[in-house]
Amino acid sequence: MEKYEKKISALEKKIVTLSEQVEKLKRFVASRGLGEAFVEYVKSLAPKTMKQRLADAKSVSDAYNRQRDVSERGQSGKSRQWQQEM
Repeated sequence: MEKYEKKISALEKKIVTLSEQVEKLKRFVASRGLGEAFVEYVKSLAPKTMKQRLADAKSVSDAYNRQRDVSERGQSGKSRQWQQEM
């Protein structure tokens, strides 16, 4: 019985220590005005729905396609210029 009581008291001490650290962190976040940023960060870690994943993938592919189109236009202009020089 004493063995378990020692373990319990050690765990209670750890809980108190961790609770104090959590309170210190809360005060730090509040003093720096980082509450909203922290909430947004936590939300970003949440699992995404399939609809959100598709929207993200679409925006990434649109950006890639725009960049590819711009580079292709530049290349075609260079090739026309090269052909005119010949």
